[in-house]
Amino acid sequence: MRLKTLVFENLGIKIASLIFAIILWFFVMSRGKMEVSFQSPLEFRNIPQSLELVGEPAKSVDVWIQGQESTLRGLRGDDIKTMVDLSGAKEGEGSYYIGPENVRVPFNLKVVRINPASIKIRLDRVITKTVDVKPIITGNPAQGYRLKRVEIKPSSIMIEGTRREVESLQSLRTEPVDITGLSEDFNQVAKIDTTGKNIRIKEKGNIEVKAFIVREGK
Repeated sequence: MRLKTLVFENLGIKIASLIFAIILWFFVMSRGKMEVSFQSPLEFRNIPQSLELVGEPAKSVDVWIQGQESTLRGLRGDDIKTMVDLSGAKEGEGSYYIGPENVRVPFNLKVVRINPASIKIRLDRVITKTVDVKPIITGNPAQGYRLKRVEIKPSSIMIEGTRREVESLQSLRTEPVDITGLSEDFNQVAKIDTTGKNIRIKEKGNIEVKAFIVREGK
């Protein structure tokens, strides 16, 4: 009976005190809290080996973070990482949801909003192909001489890239080889020119170019 009396004695005051304590706790916890936005770079992870990103996918999203002012003041943009898992992605265009679980922030901070909440990306199949190599010769030999022929080694090379990029390619050119003023045969190792092409050279990317120079009339 004494225990029961102790529990229920001044019950109203005890309940009021408990409510006040809870309100005070929430006040203390919320004091100094603020919400700020950061531009978080997007990272695409676990892209299947047979696929590759094409086009210009979004590079970042805006992330609103809530937390203690003291913590947020020392926060930098690179402390917030937004990752999109593409392990189950398929060829073609798809929309991918971005939620708080995709954003990594320091402890005691909360992600409250993300814009945009989803992004569209396109994945294309990666293929390989062998294409011809064409030497690019610039300039003219010395007076009285002419370029008889050009030999290259190798004459073809294997490339890798997305289906859309690779299927349309039939050949690649070397970087320019200048023969200005030459009066004898000339050898030069030239690189493959891949300017403006999103491809990779699967073999040794240097081509041996040999220009055969002879006198006019020969």
